Amino acid sequence: MVEVIYPKEGLANLLGNLIMQNTRRDIKKAEIARKTRGTVVIEIRDLGFTATVELKGDRIEVRNGKPEELSDCALISANFGVISYLLGNNSTIKSLKFMLSGKLKIKKMLLAKKLSTIMSTR
Repeated sequence: MVEVIYPKEGLANLLGNLIMQNTRRDIKKAEIARKTRGTVVIEIRDLGFTATVELKGDRIEVRNGKPEELSDCALISANFGVISYLLGNNSTIKSLKFMLSGKLKIKKMLLAKKLSTIMSTR
């Protein structure tokens, strides 16, 4: 089982709850989480919300805000509608279309994609 730690409020609460539910319900997502290490910052530009997800194998920590130093972090940055779509539909092709149109910014694609897979409701 993957331990998910997150606060009781904000974007981190929503993301942490989603990650916890998905890793408990889906063995494949839990396995991806256990094999993944790194930090992903999720930014919802139009609402001004940011959360940081640290994947540490058997433990995932989610907190509101972003670290001061972003150089080692993956980044998923978009407006709410795009982020919502990606959480419901883990589509690489659609993600690329959003990126090409400028609606989505992703840094460190592989790590961001792994987290997206864990969080996707499909």
